[in-house]
Amino acid sequence: MVLALLAILSFINIESNIEFAQETGGNQSGNSGNNSNELTQDITSDGNPSNIESGISEDILSLIGGTGITAPITSRLAPVMAMDVIGAGRSNGTQVKLWSRHDGINQQFTWQPSGEILVYGNMCLDAAGGNGNDGDRIVIWTCHGGPNQRWTATAAGEIRGINGKCIDVFNSNTTNGTDLILWPCTGGLNQKWDNSSAPTPTPTPTPTGVPIYPGQSIQATVNANPAGTAFVIKAGTHTQQRVIPKSGNTFVGEPNAVLDGQGVTPYAFTKGPAPYPSNVTIRGLKITNYNPPMQTATVDAGGYYPNEGTTGWVIDDNEVSYNGEYGIRIGNSTRVTNNNAHHNKRLNIAGTGNNTVIEGNEIAYGNYLNSFNTNFEAGGTKFGYTDGLVLRDNYVHDNLGVGLHMDENNINTLIELNRIINNGSEGIAIEISYATRILNNTITGNGWNDPRNRYTYLWNAGIGVHASPNVEVAGNTVSGNYAGIVAIQQYRGSDRADYGPHVVQNFYVHDNVITQTNLPRTINELSVAAGAAQDIGDTSIFTSRNNRFVNNTYYMGSNPRPFAWMNGTRTEFDWRGYGLDVGGIFNR
Repeated sequence: MVLALLAILSFINIESNIEFAQETGGNQSGNSGNNSNELTQDITSDGNPSNIESGISEDILSLIGGTGITAPITSRLAPVMAMDVIGAGRSNGTQVKLWSRHDGINQQFTWQPSGEILVYGNMCLDAAGGNGNDGDRIVIWTCHGGPNQRWTATAAGEIRGINGKCIDVFNSNTTNGTDLILWPCTGGLNQKWDNSSAPTPTPTPTPTGVPIYPGQSIQATVNANPAGTAFVIKAGTHTQQRVIPKSGNTFVGEPNAVLDGQGVTPYAFTKGPAPYPSNVTIRGLKITNYNPPMQTATVDAGGYYPNEGTTGWVIDDNEVSYNGEYGIRIGNSTRVTNNNAHHNKRLNIAGTGNNTVIEGNEIAYGNYLNSFNTNFEAGGTKFGYTDGLVLRDNYVHDNLGVGLHMDENNINTLIELNRIINNGSEGIAIEISYATRILNNTITGNGWNDPRNRYTYLWNAGIGVHASPNVEVAGNTVSGNYAGIVAIQQYRGSDRADYGPHVVQNFYVHDNVITQTNLPRTINELSVAAGAAQDIGDTSIFTSRNNRFVNNTYYMGSNPRPFAWMNGTRTEFDWRGYGLDVGGIFNR
C-alpha cells in the first residue's frame, strides 16, 4: 500500500507574469461572446422541459423578491431541495446547484431591492457568461450590477433574469448536485421557487425494544435474549461497554445516549469470532473515546479481507468521534448512512468488503492530531479489496490526509455526488485499483496541507489516479485544489494485482469544470489543472493506453503552463496539440 518514493521530473519552470482578467460589465472573463457555460436539456413533446409533479399545493408557497429577506431558496419541484453554493465555495465562478436543504450559510440568499441576490453578504447570484444564453450555468460572482446579476420574482414563483429567462433545474433532476441553468420560462415546476417556508420537521419515532439503562451491561442483556432482538439504549452515558451482537439485533439510542469507552475499551461493537453476526443495525448513538487495536475500528464490522467481514450491518445516524484508529470499519453489504464520523485518530471510515454503500455521512478531521504516517494510512477514509463500493452524497472535509482513498485491488467503485473540501492531501485518490467511476462530485481546496510536503510532482490533486486502469472522471466541479485532475504511473509490480497490471489505462476524463487559477508556490513546485506523469521511463501512458481528456472546461488564471504531458508542463495550445480536449473550453 505504501507509495513509491517521489521522483522529480524535469518539468519546465513555471512563470507567474500573466495577470488574471477579472469580470467587468456583466461578462465573465474568457466567456464574452461564446457559450462555454451552456447546457442543453431534454424537451418533452409539448416543447417544455420535462417536469415532475411535487404533490405540494402552490398556494401555501411564496417567492419574495427585493425586500432584503435572507432565506434558503427551495425548489417547488422538490421542496426539500434548495439552491446551494457547492462546497461552500467563495471564489468567482463557483456553481450554484440543487442540494438537500440544510440551511447552512451557503444556502442563505438575500434578495436586495436592486434585484441582486447575495450570498455571504458580498457575492451575487450570476448567470455565467453575461450574455443570457440558454443553458448558461448559475454561479456566484463578485457583484458588479450587470444585467446577468439582476433577478425578479414573479407571482408564479419564477426567478427571471437576463433576457427574461428563468432559473431552471436542469432536466427536472432532483438529485444532489443537479445544475441550475438559465432557460426560457416554461411555467414548469422545475422553474418555480420559494423563499418563505420553513421545512416541516420529520417527527422522530420512539424506539421500541428491550431497554438498557446506564450501568447495565449491554453484552449481558444481548446474551440473555435471542437473535433478532431489538434493544433501546436509554439516554445517559454507558461506560466501557463492548458488544458482540447476535444476528438480527438492532441497537437504537434514545436522544443523548452515549457509549463512552473512557480511553480503555477497544470496541463498542465488534463481530467476534466466526460465524460472524449478520444484519445488525446500530442507530442513533454517540460513540466516543474507544481505543481499538491497530487497523481495527470502534464500530468494527469487517476484517482485512472480505471473507473476514460481516454481512448486512446497518450503521446509521450515529456520531462516531474521538476514537483511536478507525471510527467505522465496513464489511460486506454494509450500509453506512447519515453518520457524523469525525476526529478519529487515524481514519474515520475504512475497510474491505463487497457491495457496501457509504452515503450521506459527514466525514471530517480524521488524523486530526497528525500522529499517523499518511504514507501508510491516515486521513478521512481508506478502502482496499472492495467490489461494488458506492460512496455517495458524503461531506468529506478537513481530514489531514486523503479525503476518499481507494488503495489496493478495489474494483467496480462508484464515487458520486460528494462534497470533498479542504482535505490535506488528495481529495480523491485511486491507487492500484480498477474500474472506478468518479461522477458529479464537488472537489474544492484539497492538497494544501500535505503532511509529507509533496509538491514537486503531481500529488495533492483534487482527483489523483495512481497506477490504476479503467477510471472514468466526469461531471465534476474541481476548483482551488493544489492540482486538478491528474494521473501518475509508477512501478507497482511488487504489489498484489488481482485484476491485471497496475497501469494507468483507459483513463477517461470528460465534461468536468476545472478551476485552477493558483500558481505553484515556488519555482520547483507543480500545480496543474490536468495531466499525467510517469517516472519509470515508459511514455506509453501518453501514447498508447487510451488515456484521454475530452470536453472539459478550464479556468486557468495566470499560470502559463497549466497542463502536464509527455514529461513536461504544457500550455493549452500544447495540450490541444496532443489531441487532448480538442473540443474543450479554455478560459483565462
